[in-house]
Amino acid sequence: MNLKRRNKFLFFGFIVLLIILFSTYAYIFRPPEKIENSTAIFMGNTNDFLLKIAKKPNEWNTKTVQLTGRISSIEDEGLLLDGNTFCQFKNKSLLTKLKKDQTITIKGIIVGFDDLFNELKLNQCIIIK
Repeated sequence: MNLKRRNKFLFFGFIVLLIILFSTYAYIFRPPEKIENSTAIFMGNTNDFLLKIAKKPNEWNTKTVQLTGRISSIEDEGLLLDGNTFCQFKNKSLLTKLKKDQTITIKGIIVGFDDLFNELKLNQCIIIK
């Protein structure tokens, strides 16, 4: 292989490597999907969903769900639905308009399930109705 041919090969190899690295970087650091635009894979009440998630909780992480429940308590960071689903809101000013024992429907992303307390945790929640 002569020197010109080898340099051409190295140059194109370097370009391909740069394209792969840039694509990987763009994929890893892409912005998260907006909750408003995401489709819920489960719609129903909190108690039904807890029965479903208790079997395989890790499969539900980062999935979007739409849940209906009664507000058990309202805290600074979010609220508790039916005593078992903690919801952190994108817009915390909405919490001032809500009242205890009010029934609401929320959409949020699952961040975890606590087996010990039997509590589901959602974030980026928005109120549907």
